[in-house]
Amino acid sequence: MKKFSKITENKDNQKYFQIISEVTLIVKSETEGEAGYLADSILGSIKEQSDFKVQDILELTDEEYLKQFESYNIGQNQSWIENDGFLQKSFQFKDFKEALDFINKVGKISESMNHHPEITNVYNKVTLKLKTHDKNQITDLDYQMAKKVDQLFNI
Repeated sequence: MKKFSKITENKDNQKYFQIISEVTLIVKSETEGEAGYLADSILGSIKEQSDFKVQDILELTDEEYLKQFESYNIGQNQSWIENDGFLQKSFQFKDFKEALDFINKVGKISESMNHHPEITNVYNKVTLKLKTHDKNQITDLDYQMAKKVDQLFNI
């Protein structure tokens, strides 16, 4: 998802632009009808919008809901989430070098605790997944490591 911002310095030269966009809304409601009403209200409140159409309304499980927001919350002081039997969190950095430095620091913590996370790195995004493998579940050791990693990230 891209976000655009612009500081308008010269309002005399403003032009009109048509922006064609697909928007996905996730709303909390008791029924599909209420969700549709909320979507209509939200989309209808956009100033100077000319037309929109709700294409579909799908009910999400709690897990699907969390996955929808995983990529949007990167590096925003998000909490660790429990997902598929792991304690998981993603971190975003300025570039690959910063991400790699972070991974190396996490590696030192892992060795000192003798507790090793699953680490995924794509350019500047690092995702850590914690689970105590010999117990095949999340344990207090995972929460201790998560706390140390958060302290490292917030230095």
